[in-house]
Amino acid sequence: MERNGKQRGNLLASAAIGAQQAGRVAAPVAPLVIEAVFAADASCSVTIGSAEFVLPDAAPAFAAALGTLPNPGRPLTLAVRGGAAARHVSAIVRLIGSAGFDNVTVLRNDDA
Repeated sequence: MERNGKQRGNLLASAAIGAQQAGRVAAPVAPLVIEAVFAADASCSVTIGSAEFVLPDAAPAFAAALGTLPNPGRPLTLAVRGGAAARHVSAIVRLIGSAGFDNVTVLRNDDA
């Protein structure tokens, strides 16, 4: 394309740079999954890997365990079972957020 007497590059020629640098892009990180199972007495069993915490009593230990996890910028999925009230789920999300995780997806399965 020519404009004001000067040759200008086109989009296709400049797009080739992206293909050369594609190998430098980091692979996506698998999301961390935290499982929360609510009981009839409103207690909640939260599992991170093999560690289990019974909330609300173990909330400080749960928050401390979240703080030791690497890369708080990665996606985190909170899988909730047991028909929990929204306020209980949001309390767990706030604990997760206090540890620096801000990319949280909540999956609910109230049938289990």
